[in-house]
Amino acid sequence: MGKLIDRVVNLTLTAAVLIVVAVLVRRELRPAKSVAARQPAPRYLERWRDALPGGRLLMGSPAAPVLLVEFGDFECPFCRRLAPVLEAAEQAHQGKVGVIYVHYPLESHRFARPAARAAECAALQSRFRQFHDALFHKQDSLGLKSWAGYCPRGWRG
Repeated sequence: MGKLIDRVVNLTLTAAVLIVVAVLVRRELRPAKSVAARQPAPRYLERWRDALPGGRLLMGSPAAPVLLVEFGDFECPFCRRLAPVLEAAEQAHQGKVGVIYVHYPLESHRFARPAARAAECAALQSRFRQFHDALFHKQDSLGLKSWAGYCPRGWRG
């Protein structure tokens, strides 16, 4: 009787292991869903100028002859790469270039909308630019620490 129970347990365990291995192999061999299929279609803003009053002056003057408008996402790696380019343009053309930042968080970026909300809280303390720079500088840690952790020392309030 004891040998029969041992045999049933061994067969059950072997079957369970085979099922788990089959599921894992099937998951690995199944073609991956394309990234494009998961991305929502881009939205076209016909009246994009209506979004400008909600934007924040990032650098320069709103009365500058050239006003650049960035529709940005704090989790977007391309927006991060654009930030130093805009800063260099503003520094090279002092007084002639202004940059307005308009929040445009993408649905596929999990922490973009909360980051935009946190940046608006920083803007209430007149610290939007500093918070903007800190978010892009530490973009790889979005969602891993509190939003207050992005504030430079001395202005948490």
